[in-house]
Amino acid sequence: MTLEKVYRRKIGKFTDADIAAHCLNIKRTSILEGLKKRMVEGSIIRYGSGRSTYYVKSSSQ
Repeated sequence: MTLEKVYRRKIGKFTDADIAAHCLNIKRTSILEGLKKRMVEGSIIRYGSGRSTYYVKSSSQ
């Protein structure tokens, strides 16, 4: 499954590990880069830091 498909299906909060579990062929660094890109675009918001980091879709979508 692609990163974009998994991202669209997520509801509520999610972590990079949640996405990695569905995208077995995508490296973790690529997943983190994709999440960072979406943060810059404003489509997701990051909460926490380190192992407690999670993401939520922005309500402005």
